[in-house]
Amino acid sequence: MFFQACARPSVCAPLSKTCKPTLSLSQFVARLCAPSPQHLQKAKSSTKASNDGRYSNMPCVSICQSISASKHTASKHHYLDSVSRSFAANTCSLTGSKRLTEYRNSHLNMSMERSLCTTSDRCNRPVGDVLEEMQQVLVELGVLEPRKSVEFFIAHVLGMSTLHGVSADRELTGPEVERVWEMVKLRQQRMPVQYILGEWDFCDIVLKMRQPVFIPRPETEELVGVIKSYLKGLEHQQIRLLEIGCGSGAITLALLKEFPQMEAVAIDKTTHACELTAHNATCLGLTDRLNVIHLDISADTGQLGVFDVIVSNPPYVNTEDMGTLDPQVSRYEDHTALHGGGDGLDVVRHVLTKAQSLLTHKGTLWLEVDTPHPVRIQSLVEETGGLRYLRTLQDFTARDRFCVLQYSGCTR
Repeated sequence: MFFQACARPSVCAPLSKTCKPTLSLSQFVARLCAPSPQHLQKAKSSTKASNDGRYSNMPCVSICQSISASKHTASKHHYLDSVSRSFAANTCSLTGSKRLTEYRNSHLNMSMERSLCTTSDRCNRPVGDVLEEMQQVLVELGVLEPRKSVEFFIAHVLGMSTLHGVSADRELTGPEVERVWEMVKLRQQRMPVQYILGEWDFCDIVLKMRQPVFIPRPETEELVGVIKSYLKGLEHQQIRLLEIGCGSGAITLALLKEFPQMEAVAIDKTTHACELTAHNATCLGLTDRLNVIHLDISADTGQLGVFDVIVSNPPYVNTEDMGTLDPQVSRYEDHTALHGGGDGLDVVRHVLTKAQSLLTHKGTLWLEVDTPHPVRIQSLVEETGGLRYLRTLQDFTARDRFCVLQYSGCTR
């Protein structure tokens, strides 16, 4: 499974494991084409190998060619290591992380572009080679899930959802390699894979994805799973569902697909989210049972009626943590879908208040929140009344993530 960057870095450990490069920098430099002749000359002057005359009269050629000429000598690895050290020294000499990133982006872009120029127009490339080379580009830049990213790109170009069952020897055409590289370049800029592909699998449905609509996380698939288990006991009765903050429509559409007796209303305070939910509903053939409304939960909700189930994955990142978001979150996803105010509970408080008038007798409210929030939400409910806190559920990382509440007022 591909993990989207965590939007709660100060609370949750990153979901993605640190990826170790499959090639060393020296191996990667050898595989691709060389940097400029000036970089090569600096590398040659910084190694002892240049003193014994082997490279003193060599013209400025690619590192690949240099290695080929000396591949049977013991100095090959020594030379490559010196090139790597020279590249690292040149990189570190720049001041500021921004200039460092720009330099590395430029260098890797140049290397890969030269590699593509010499291969993509004239011959096919094995999937395994393309995966290895382009993965390394993302590894060098510290991009999350580099291998998974490139696997998704290659699979997309091949018209597949994954590379499962695809041989590493299967060949990509030149234009296909170029299409993969264009996606890799977007990923270099930390654009989320979901936006690059324009679609994403979620709970057995395929959703169209558009920037800046919030990308559903794996935890939300878990939430849908537990709601499905609960609704199995209600499968012989009509169910009315409300989603507060629908985003791409992921939760509502996955539940509508599972339960044909369900009707739903999805609200969001942003027009782009409402438009994407409506578009996804059309693609999935679910428009006849879904009403999408552009509405903020803090506004008047009296016209919505009452519901058996209310579900929400509201904005819950607190103000302090907003400044520490991963670049692929902060640069591309809608901040209004993330920021929950000073303590992260601004929108949650509105949801708790409105749920008291929106739930049927014994209707349930399901929330996906930040890990410190369940205890606070339980306290809020005990203070205000109208709802009963049933239980807290954990996500796949064993963190408190989901709250289940129930209407506790008089029979409607």
